[in-house]
Amino acid sequence: MMKEILILSGIMLLPLIEIRLAIPVGILSGAIILPFGIQLNGFGLNPLFVFILAIIMGFILGFILFNSLHIFDKYLQKSRFSKRYLKLLHHAQKKIHPYIEKYGFWGLAVYISLPIPGTGVYMGSLGGYVLGISRKRFYLSLLIGVTTAATIVTILTVLGKTIF
Repeated sequence: MMKEILILSGIMLLPLIEIRLAIPVGILSGAIILPFGIQLNGFGLNPLFVFILAIIMGFILGFILFNSLHIFDKYLQKSRFSKRYLKLLHHAQKKIHPYIEKYGFWGLAVYISLPIPGTGVYMGSLGGYVLGISRKRFYLSLLIGVTTAATIVTILTVLGKTIF
């Protein structure tokens, strides 16, 4: 069981994938075929356990990212990668700003909660940092967003499991 928890935690920390893949791998059993012919074996764990693990790992990831961005920000602006870094910052700001402008911190929570590529904890943390959201508001947005995303993915996985 510890091996499965470590693997799921590792999947949850991968950019763009996060809980979108980890929850199905944790809940489903048997072979899961991904694009490009990649095959994973599901662990068949309790959906509630996987759901709670996803929320915890998502929050930990967001906490670490948001709190370490200021360190990387100073370093990367002076490095040879500064053009790429500033382009990524601009991209995150452009994608997230309309949500924040219209809905406040709820917009960031919605952005984090969307279980589609290009959203999630990584871009939400970066966007929240770039837009200067306070830590308290970011943590609340993060908790709401991660919980909502985990709920959506868990429900879809369990429903898919019962239908197929």
